[in-house]
Order: sequence, then C-alpha cells, then structure tokens
Amino acid sequence: MNKTNLLFGNLKLLVPQQQGAIYVYYSEIYYIVSDRPYIKISGSNKLSLIANESIKSLENQLPGNFFQCNKSSIINFSHVTRYRFHDNKQLYVVMSDGTEFTVSRRREKAFFEKEKFLFEKNYPSVMCSNCKKEDCNFEEIPLCMQIYTVEPTQ
Repeated sequence: MNKTNLLFGNLKLLVPQQQGAIYVYYSEIYYIVSDRPYIKISGSNKLSLIANESIKSLENQLPGNFFQCNKSSIINFSHVTRYRFHDNKQLYVVMSDGTEFTVSRRREKAFFEKEKFLFEKNYPSVMCSNCKKEDCNFEEIPLCMQIYTVEPTQ
C-alpha cells in the first residue's frame, strides 16, 4: 500500500460529468486547476477530467492533504516531489508528474505550516539529515533547507 492510500484509504471524490458522475480516489488526484467556469482534475494513470465546478466548492470537499497554492490551483501534498525558490524568491512546487505550480506569496506561510504538520503527522520520529539528531529543533534550520531521512512508522 503506498503512502497516499495510508492517508486516504478508499475515500473518493464525486466529479459531476455531462452524462452523470465519476468517482475518483483522492489518492489518485495530483492537482486541480481552474479554467473558469471549468476545473481540470489531473492525476495518476493519465487521469484527466473536466467538470463544471468552481475551485471554491471543490476545495470544501477535499481532505486535509490538499492545499490551494494559488487562486486557480489545488495540489495534493502526497504528490509533491519537491519545492524550490526561484531567483525572484517565488516559491514553486513540483509535482510527481513534473508539473510546477507557484505558491502565491500570501499562501507561502500556510504552505510551510501544512507541509510541516503533514510531515510530522506521517513521520512522527524523524532524523534530520543536517544535524543527525532525532526530533531536532526544526526552528534552528530554515524549513526550505531541511532535508529529511525518514522511514514511515508502522
């Protein structure tokens, strides 16, 4: 069972379509992008759905592992492979399929808080690869510079 299935189990999102609706596992969704008045849901196994929904109404249906990183995009933290700062100090998130999203400046703090919360929730005992101590004081190391060596707890 992969990490996303441990987080979500068999939870599904109901996506309305012209001829009915489709259920999609949360764990299969990488990201959701708004292209008013539609949204596009992209994910694993070439998942690509278009629905006549607003990003706001959909955000309320998603579990806590999803994050609205800017006005038109919601990402699934389970499929974030890395994040980086560009020259102009703009934060970018890279998804497992290589797609990049900007995190708006006003959402950066919430992004790092959620990232830290989800990490500590899924990996409560962490060895920091910078200081080689278990449960080190993360406040001493800038969050964007932390590199973790982790094993999921059973």
